[in-house]
Amino acid sequence: MRLEGEVDTATIGVDVAWGQWLAGLAVSHSDGRGRFSDGRGGAGEANSNLTGVYPYAYYQLNRRTSFWGVAGYGGGNMRLMPDETAPAADAETDINNTMAAFGGRSAFSINSWERGRLEFALRTDALLTKTSADATRVIEAADASTRRLRLLLEATGSVVVGGGLLSPTLEAGLRHDGGDAEQGTALELGGGLAWRSGGLTLQFNGRGLLSHADDAYEEWGYSAGIQYEPGVNGRGIQLSLVSTGGASFGGADQLWEMPDASGMTRGSGAMQGLRTEFELGYGLGAIWRDALWYPYLGVESRGGDQALNLGVKLNSGTRLNAGLEYGRRSGGESPVNAIMLKGSYRF
Repeated sequence: MRLEGEVDTATIGVDVAWGQWLAGLAVSHSDGRGRFSDGRGGAGEANSNLTGVYPYAYYQLNRRTSFWGVAGYGGGNMRLMPDETAPAADAETDINNTMAAFGGRSAFSINSWERGRLEFALRTDALLTKTSADATRVIEAADASTRRLRLLLEATGSVVVGGGLLSPTLEAGLRHDGGDAEQGTALELGGGLAWRSGGLTLQFNGRGLLSHADDAYEEWGYSAGIQYEPGVNGRGIQLSLVSTGGASFGGADQLWEMPDASGMTRGSGAMQGLRTEFELGYGLGAIWRDALWYPYLGVESRGGDQALNLGVKLNSGTRLNAGLEYGRRSGGESPVNAIMLKGSYRF
Protein backbone atom coordinates (compact mmCIF):
# COMPACT_ATOMS: atom_id res chain seq x y z
CA MET A 1 0.00 0.00 0.00
CA ARG A 2 1.23 3.49 -0.86
CA LEU A 3 0.31 6.51 1.28
CA GLU A 4 0.70 10.19 0.44
CA GLY A 5 -0.48 13.04 2.62
CA GLU A 6 0.23 15.50 5.42
CA VAL A 7 0.52 15.23 9.19
CA ASP A 8 0.00 18.05 11.72
CA THR A 9 1.41 17.60 15.22
CA ALA A 10 1.02 19.67 18.39
CA THR A 11 3.11 19.04 21.50
CA ILE A 12 2.89 20.54 24.98
CA GLY A 13 5.11 19.74 27.93
CA VAL A 14 6.28 20.79 31.35
CA ASP A 15 9.52 20.04 33.17
CA VAL A 16 11.25 20.92 36.40
CA ALA A 17 14.96 21.18 37.24
CA TRP A 18 16.57 20.63 40.62
CA GLY A 19 20.20 20.04 41.39
CA GLN A 20 21.75 17.88 38.66
CA TRP A 21 18.37 16.59 37.40
CA LEU A 22 15.75 17.75 34.92
CA ALA A 23 12.54 15.73 34.47
CA GLY A 24 9.36 16.37 32.56
CA LEU A 25 6.37 15.07 30.66
CA ALA A 26 5.28 15.87 27.08
CA VAL A 27 1.93 15.10 25.44
CA SER A 28 1.52 15.16 21.65
CA HIS A 29 -1.37 14.77 19.24
CA SER A 30 -1.06 14.18 15.49
CA ASP A 31 -3.66 14.25 12.72
CA GLY A 32 -2.91 12.83 9.29
CA ARG A 33 -4.85 12.94 6.04
CA GLY A 34 -4.10 11.93 2.50
CA ARG A 35 -4.61 9.34 -0.20
CA PHE A 36 -3.81 5.64 -0.47
CA SER A 37 -3.46 3.15 -3.31
CA ASP A 38 -3.15 -0.60 -2.89
CA GLY A 39 -1.36 -1.51 -6.13
CA ARG A 40 -4.39 -3.42 -7.43
CA GLY A 41 -6.34 -0.46 -8.71
CA GLY A 42 -7.95 0.42 -5.38
CA ALA A 43 -7.57 3.93 -4.00
CA GLY A 44 -9.20 6.33 -1.58
CA GLU A 45 -8.80 8.69 1.32
CA ALA A 46 -6.85 7.92 4.49
CA ASN A 47 -7.22 9.63 7.88
CA SER A 48 -5.39 8.91 11.11
CA ASN A 49 -4.77 10.30 14.57
CA LEU A 50 -2.31 9.44 17.32
CA THR A 51 -2.00 10.77 20.87
CA GLY A 52 1.14 10.04 22.85
CA VAL A 53 2.58 10.57 26.33
CA TYR A 54 6.36 10.90 26.75
CA PRO A 55 8.12 11.23 30.12
CA TYR A 56 11.78 12.29 29.90
CA ALA A 57 14.75 12.97 32.16
CA TYR A 58 18.21 14.55 31.99
CA TYR A 59 21.07 14.10 34.46
CA GLN A 60 24.28 16.14 34.63
CA LEU A 61 26.75 13.76 36.26
CA ASN A 62 29.54 16.31 36.37
CA ARG A 63 31.02 19.15 34.33
CA ARG A 64 32.06 16.71 31.60
CA THR A 65 29.31 14.09 31.39
CA SER A 66 25.53 14.13 30.99
CA PHE A 67 22.83 11.55 30.20
CA TRP A 68 19.24 11.71 29.03
CA GLY A 69 16.37 9.35 28.27
CA VAL A 70 12.78 9.38 27.06
CA ALA A 71 10.10 6.70 26.63
CA GLY A 72 6.58 6.90 25.39
CA TYR A 73 3.38 5.30 24.20
CA GLY A 74 0.85 6.59 21.69
CA GLY A 75 -2.52 5.27 20.59
CA GLY A 76 -5.10 6.23 17.99
CA ASN A 77 -6.84 4.96 14.89
CA MET A 78 -6.55 4.92 11.11
CA ARG A 79 -9.48 5.00 8.69
CA LEU A 80 -9.36 4.07 5.01
CA MET A 81 -12.26 5.25 2.84
CA PRO A 82 -12.11 3.66 -0.63
CA ASP A 83 -13.39 5.65 -3.58
CA GLU A 84 -15.72 2.82 -4.53
CA THR A 85 -18.74 1.96 -2.41
CA ALA A 86 -17.64 -0.04 0.65
CA PRO A 87 -18.51 -0.16 4.35
CA ALA A 88 -16.27 2.50 5.84
CA ALA A 89 -16.42 0.91 9.31
CA ASP A 90 -14.71 -2.20 7.95
CA ALA A 91 -11.69 -0.08 6.96
CA GLU A 92 -11.00 1.41 10.40
CA THR A 93 -8.37 0.02 12.76
CA ASP A 94 -6.60 0.90 15.98
CA ILE A 95 -2.92 1.87 15.80
CA ASN A 96 -0.30 2.30 18.52
CA ASN A 97 3.32 3.29 18.82
CA THR A 98 5.91 2.66 21.53
CA MET A 99 9.36 4.22 21.64
CA ALA A 100 12.43 4.57 23.81
CA ALA A 101 15.49 6.74 23.31
CA PHE A 102 18.55 7.38 25.41
CA GLY A 103 21.92 9.00 24.98
CA GLY A 104 24.64 11.09 26.49
CA ARG A 105 27.65 13.31 26.02
CA SER A 106 31.02 13.09 27.67
CA ALA A 107 34.07 15.30 27.33
CA PHE A 108 36.97 12.88 27.68
CA SER A 109 39.75 15.44 27.27
CA ILE A 110 39.83 19.08 28.33
CA ASN A 111 43.06 21.06 28.09
CA SER A 112 43.33 24.69 29.12
CA TRP A 113 46.19 27.14 29.06
CA GLU A 114 46.64 30.86 29.49
CA ARG A 115 45.44 31.87 26.01
CA GLY A 116 43.26 28.96 24.94
CA ARG A 117 41.27 25.78 25.52
CA LEU A 118 40.82 22.45 23.69
CA GLU A 119 38.05 19.91 24.33
CA PHE A 120 37.27 16.48 22.88
CA ALA A 121 33.84 14.96 23.49
CA LEU A 122 31.80 11.95 22.44
CA ARG A 123 28.05 12.15 21.89
CA THR A 124 25.85 9.16 21.19
CA ASP A 125 22.22 8.08 21.26
CA ALA A 126 19.92 5.20 20.37
CA LEU A 127 16.27 5.20 19.30
CA LEU A 128 13.94 2.18 19.22
CA THR A 129 10.36 2.28 17.93
CA LYS A 130 7.55 -0.20 17.29
CA THR A 131 4.31 0.59 15.46
CA SER A 132 1.32 -1.77 15.24
CA ALA A 133 -2.08 -1.81 13.53
CA ASP A 134 -4.86 -4.24 14.49
CA ALA A 135 -6.51 -6.52 11.95
CA THR A 136 -10.03 -5.96 10.59
CA ARG A 137 -12.08 -7.71 7.95
CA VAL A 138 -10.35 -5.76 5.17
CA ILE A 139 -7.06 -4.73 6.82
CA GLU A 140 -4.34 -7.15 7.82
CA ALA A 141 -2.52 -6.76 11.12
CA ALA A 142 0.85 -5.04 10.77
CA ASP A 143 3.89 -4.56 12.97
CA ALA A 144 7.01 -2.55 12.20
CA SER A 145 10.12 -1.90 14.27
CA THR A 146 12.99 0.49 13.64
CA ARG A 147 16.29 1.29 15.31
CA ARG A 148 18.70 4.18 14.95
CA LEU A 149 22.20 4.43 16.36
CA ARG A 150 24.28 7.61 16.19
CA LEU A 151 27.80 8.52 17.25
CA LEU A 152 29.47 11.92 16.98
CA LEU A 153 33.01 12.87 17.91
CA GLU A 154 33.48 16.58 18.64
CA ALA A 155 36.67 18.59 18.91
CA THR A 156 36.27 22.24 19.92
CA GLY A 157 38.84 24.82 20.84
CA SER A 158 39.45 28.51 21.44
CA VAL A 159 42.59 30.65 21.39
CA VAL A 160 43.20 34.39 21.69
CA VAL A 161 44.41 35.77 18.34
CA GLY A 162 44.74 39.37 17.17
CA GLY A 163 42.69 40.88 19.96
CA GLY A 164 39.86 38.40 19.36
CA LEU A 165 38.92 34.80 20.11
CA LEU A 166 39.53 32.18 17.38
CA SER A 167 37.33 29.06 17.73
CA PRO A 168 37.96 26.03 15.48
CA THR A 169 35.66 22.98 15.47
CA LEU A 170 35.94 19.51 13.97
CA GLU A 171 33.22 16.86 13.92
CA ALA A 172 32.97 13.30 12.65
CA GLY A 173 29.62 11.50 12.67
CA LEU A 174 28.56 7.89 12.16
CA ARG A 175 24.94 6.83 11.81
CA HIS A 176 23.15 3.54 11.22
CA ASP A 177 19.45 2.90 10.58
CA GLY A 178 17.91 -0.56 10.64
CA GLY A 179 14.69 -2.47 11.08
CA ASP A 180 11.61 -2.56 8.87
CA ALA A 181 11.97 0.97 7.45
CA GLU A 182 14.91 2.69 5.75
CA GLN A 183 18.32 1.14 6.23
CA GLY A 184 21.74 2.65 5.68
CA THR A 185 25.04 3.74 7.18
CA ALA A 186 26.81 7.03 6.60
CA LEU A 187 30.08 8.69 7.65
CA GLU A 188 30.44 12.47 7.53
CA LEU A 189 33.16 14.98 8.34
CA GLY A 190 32.56 18.64 9.16
CA GLY A 191 34.27 21.60 10.70
CA GLY A 192 34.28 25.32 11.14
CA LEU A 193 36.27 28.37 12.12
CA ALA A 194 34.98 31.44 13.94
CA TRP A 195 36.67 34.68 15.04
CA ARG A 196 35.02 37.00 17.55
CA SER A 197 36.17 40.42 18.64
CA GLY A 198 33.83 42.67 20.59
CA GLY A 199 30.51 42.60 18.77
CA LEU A 200 32.00 41.37 15.46
CA THR A 201 31.90 37.68 14.43
CA LEU A 202 33.33 36.08 11.29
CA GLN A 203 32.46 32.41 10.75
CA PHE A 204 32.90 29.63 8.20
CA ASN A 205 31.47 26.08 8.34
CA GLY A 206 31.76 23.17 5.90
CA ARG A 207 30.85 19.53 5.68
CA GLY A 208 31.21 16.62 3.30
CA LEU A 209 30.03 13.05 3.05
CA LEU A 210 33.03 10.73 3.06
CA SER A 211 31.26 7.42 2.50
CA HIS A 212 27.78 5.97 2.17
CA ALA A 213 26.11 2.67 1.38
CA ASP A 214 25.53 4.15 -2.08
CA ASP A 215 29.10 4.55 -3.35
CA ALA A 216 28.06 6.87 -6.18
CA TYR A 217 26.40 9.39 -3.88
CA GLU A 218 28.22 12.65 -3.05
CA GLU A 219 27.23 15.52 -0.82
CA TRP A 220 28.84 18.70 0.48
CA GLY A 221 27.87 22.05 1.92
CA TYR A 222 29.27 25.26 3.36
CA SER A 223 28.28 28.52 5.02
CA ALA A 224 30.16 31.79 5.54
CA GLY A 225 28.97 34.85 7.36
CA ILE A 226 29.63 38.08 9.20
CA GLN A 227 27.64 39.35 12.16
CA TYR A 228 27.77 42.47 14.31
CA GLU A 229 25.92 42.93 17.59
CA PRO A 230 26.21 45.72 20.15
CA GLY A 231 27.25 45.26 23.78
CA VAL A 232 25.48 43.44 26.58
CA ASN A 233 22.48 45.77 26.65
CA GLY A 234 21.62 44.97 23.01
CA ARG A 235 21.07 48.60 22.04
CA GLY A 236 22.35 49.96 18.76
CA ILE A 237 22.76 48.73 15.21
CA GLN A 238 22.83 44.99 14.46
CA LEU A 239 23.52 43.31 11.15
CA SER A 240 24.24 39.88 9.71
CA LEU A 241 25.17 38.59 6.26
CA VAL A 242 25.26 34.82 5.63
CA SER A 243 25.91 32.90 2.40
CA THR A 244 25.35 29.15 2.09
CA GLY A 245 25.78 26.60 -0.68
CA GLY A 246 25.52 22.87 -1.22
CA ALA A 247 23.10 20.47 0.41
CA SER A 248 23.51 21.76 3.97
CA PHE A 249 25.94 23.40 6.34
CA GLY A 250 26.98 23.49 9.97
CA GLY A 251 29.19 20.42 10.30
CA ALA A 252 28.50 16.73 10.81
CA ASP A 253 25.70 17.58 13.23
CA GLN A 254 23.48 17.58 10.12
CA LEU A 255 23.18 13.83 10.62
CA TRP A 256 21.26 14.48 13.83
CA GLU A 257 18.64 16.53 12.04
CA MET A 258 17.64 13.88 9.49
CA PRO A 259 14.64 11.64 10.28
CA ASP A 260 16.46 8.60 8.89
CA ALA A 261 19.43 7.60 6.76
CA SER A 262 17.27 7.33 3.64
CA GLY A 263 17.59 11.12 3.47
CA MET A 264 21.15 10.55 2.27
CA THR A 265 20.31 8.31 -0.66
CA ARG A 266 20.91 9.49 -4.20
CA GLY A 267 18.65 12.33 -5.29
CA SER A 268 16.74 12.73 -2.01
CA GLY A 269 18.89 15.55 -0.64
CA ALA A 270 19.06 17.77 -3.67
CA MET A 271 22.03 20.13 -3.71
CA GLN A 272 20.91 23.70 -3.16
CA GLY A 273 22.31 26.63 -5.05
CA LEU A 274 23.77 29.76 -3.52
CA ARG A 275 21.61 31.29 -0.81
CA THR A 276 22.25 34.71 0.74
CA GLU A 277 20.53 36.24 3.77
CA PHE A 278 20.92 39.79 5.07
CA GLU A 279 19.34 41.35 8.15
CA LEU A 280 19.67 44.89 9.52
CA GLY A 281 18.10 46.05 12.76
CA TYR A 282 18.41 48.47 15.66
CA GLY A 283 17.96 47.80 19.37
CA LEU A 284 15.87 50.44 21.16
CA GLY A 285 15.26 50.85 24.88
CA ALA A 286 11.67 50.53 26.12
CA ILE A 287 9.73 52.53 28.68
CA TRP A 288 9.82 49.91 31.46
CA ARG A 289 12.49 47.82 33.17
CA ASP A 290 15.06 46.23 30.89
CA ALA A 291 12.79 45.62 27.90
CA LEU A 292 14.28 46.05 24.42
CA TRP A 293 12.54 46.73 21.10
CA TYR A 294 14.25 45.49 17.94
CA PRO A 295 12.79 46.58 14.56
CA TYR A 296 14.51 44.90 11.62
CA LEU A 297 14.60 44.44 7.85
CA GLY A 298 15.60 41.14 6.24
CA VAL A 299 16.37 40.25 2.61
CA GLU A 300 16.89 36.73 1.26
CA SER A 301 17.92 35.51 -2.20
CA ARG A 302 17.93 31.87 -3.31
CA GLY A 303 18.13 30.99 -6.97
CA GLY A 304 15.29 32.82 -8.66
CA ASP A 305 13.42 33.49 -5.41
CA GLN A 306 13.63 36.66 -3.36
CA ALA A 307 12.09 37.39 0.02
CA LEU A 308 11.60 40.55 2.09
CA ASN A 309 10.84 40.47 5.83
CA LEU A 310 9.84 43.40 8.06
CA GLY A 311 9.29 42.93 11.75
CA VAL A 312 9.80 43.92 15.35
CA LYS A 313 10.88 41.87 18.36
CA LEU A 314 10.38 42.54 22.06
CA ASN A 315 12.76 41.13 24.65
CA SER A 316 12.25 41.69 28.37
CA GLY A 317 15.11 40.26 30.38
CA THR A 318 15.34 36.47 30.32
CA ARG A 319 11.61 35.80 30.64
CA LEU A 320 9.64 37.37 27.79
CA ASN A 321 10.33 37.20 24.06
CA ALA A 322 7.79 38.18 21.40
CA GLY A 323 7.78 39.20 17.77
CA LEU A 324 5.61 40.23 14.83
CA GLU A 325 6.82 39.80 11.24
CA TYR A 326 5.49 40.44 7.74
CA GLY A 327 7.09 38.57 4.87
CA ARG A 328 6.74 38.62 1.08
CA ARG A 329 8.34 36.07 -1.23
CA SER A 330 8.48 36.39 -5.01
CA GLY A 331 9.94 34.34 -7.83
CA GLY A 332 7.23 31.72 -8.23
CA GLU A 333 4.00 31.88 -10.19
CA SER A 334 2.63 34.49 -7.77
CA PRO A 335 4.01 36.34 -4.73
CA VAL A 336 3.36 34.83 -1.29
CA ASN A 337 2.56 37.06 1.70
CA ALA A 338 2.66 35.96 5.33
CA ILE A 339 2.24 37.42 8.81
CA MET A 340 3.80 35.60 11.77
CA LEU A 341 3.29 36.23 15.49
CA LYS A 342 5.46 34.33 17.96
CA GLY A 343 6.44 34.54 21.59
CA SER A 344 7.66 32.74 24.68
CA TYR A 345 7.55 33.33 28.45
CA ARG A 346 9.82 31.60 30.94
CA PHE A 347 8.38 31.14 34.45
